[in-house]
Amino acid sequence: MCLRKVICFGLGLFCIIFLSVPVMASDTPTTTDREIQHPDDTRDEEAYIRDYDMAPISPVSYATNRIYKRRARREIRMVKRAPQSLRDRIKDGNYPNQAGMIGSNRGGWKCAAYQRGGMLRLWLAAVDGDQWAVNDARRAIDATFARQNPNGSFQIGGGMPADYVDRLSDVAFWLSKLCHALLIVQVSEVGPAFQSRIDALLPKIELSGSYLASGAAVLSNGDREAANRLFFDACAFGLAGALTGNQQFVNLGRQFADQGVGEQRGDGVFLEMNGHDSSYQGVSLLQFQQYAVYFPSAAYNASLLKGAQWEVTRILPSGEIDPTGNTRTGRFGKPLSYIEVMMGLLYAGGGQNYMPAVDAGLRCYSYFYHVPIPTMDITGYTDMDDERLQPSLLLHQNYPNPFRETTTVGYTLSSGERVHAAIYNTLGQRVRTLVDGYSPNGYSQVTWDSRDDAGTRVAPGVYVIRIETPFATETRKLSLVE
Repeated sequence: MCLRKVICFGLGLFCIIFLSVPVMASDTPTTTDREIQHPDDTRDEEAYIRDYDMAPISPVSYATNRIYKRRARREIRMVKRAPQSLRDRIKDGNYPNQAGMIGSNRGGWKCAAYQRGGMLRLWLAAVDGDQWAVNDARRAIDATFARQNPNGSFQIGGGMPADYVDRLSDVAFWLSKLCHALLIVQVSEVGPAFQSRIDALLPKIELSGSYLASGAAVLSNGDREAANRLFFDACAFGLAGALTGNQQFVNLGRQFADQGVGEQRGDGVFLEMNGHDSSYQGVSLLQFQQYAVYFPSAAYNASLLKGAQWEVTRILPSGEIDPTGNTRTGRFGKPLSYIEVMMGLLYAGGGQNYMPAVDAGLRCYSYFYHVPIPTMDITGYTDMDDERLQPSLLLHQNYPNPFRETTTVGYTLSSGERVHAAIYNTLGQRVRTLVDGYSPNGYSQVTWDSRDDAGTRVAPGVYVIRIETPFATETRKLSLVE
């Protein structure tokens, strides 16, 4: 069996593993819901803007690191709203054995992708301030990187053949969960004790990210019929970029996220083999929302909300997932992934302020674990990301549109950021750079006089304005008429 098929089957097997592990009561007191204060949060705003204005567009700068950390803390606050019993069941079901192996790797090493369950344990342990469980999850990281190849890929074991796309997917699955966990760990209560370990991992993460980047075109083509994989890829690149400061990774993450959005039907379905799949829809929601926490976009929010609305219709009143018409799961012995569906619904519900999704996620939890539906205080549940309601970047429609000579485009920033705005033709060729520098928070506007960078009038037609910050990208169409 090729690794690609085994990885897909592993998503379903992931849930079976949870059920086979006894639920353990946590002896660790839960942390309060306060926001952890970090030294770089004490800098005054003037110094913050001054440093940012002088720095290149790169997540390694002080300002961008600060923003990623702020978003990670908001994610922690959201996750803490979920019932403790739910967090404990998922966390305690993903412990590594003495050799650091997780899931199907427990019987002998097969691939890095199967290790990602340990990262689920890691970030939930960090959310709860559970130092013991965080240290326990480290064994899964050490065991995985002990099998890293010199080119950044990972060893494939157990007699499992793997082509190039399989190896790329293996790295993407692992990096997506590892980097997400580490972003959470470094701003959590256990962060100071773990930071030196994170620093030591960064070169290894960069190596694997570079391997993945070298095959980005192949990966994009190979995963084009499975939207959930595209969102795994987006997380692998984007979150690795946020962690290491590699802007190439950040840019590739945006490309894969945009490709995933392009695989969404009008009814909200993220396509899987040209159809809908109520299990993989939940996986897509989980991965995409985790990506959008760190790279918010008004377009992403709209896509996530539509996706969550469709998924809610596939959850029966009992909490059972309706597999009717699925293209992949619930057929041919391929099980539904209740864990990822319930988490996807809770994440998207919180991220998009859509409480029906939260309710559906809790019903899934109740059905899957055979427990009563837990009560949950949703007061302030969505404060994880107030940038959802006020996106970090909002590009307004130009006025007038259509236009004959000049048009004005406005944009709003939630914080002062480095901005690059340019006009492109329908072939994707840059026509005119309008903004390339620091813009303050709030509303700004720029005017295009229908000329290119050389000052020559361009031909009538449809053009696109693309505006980018280190954290978000937005586009709009402009119509130039005679």
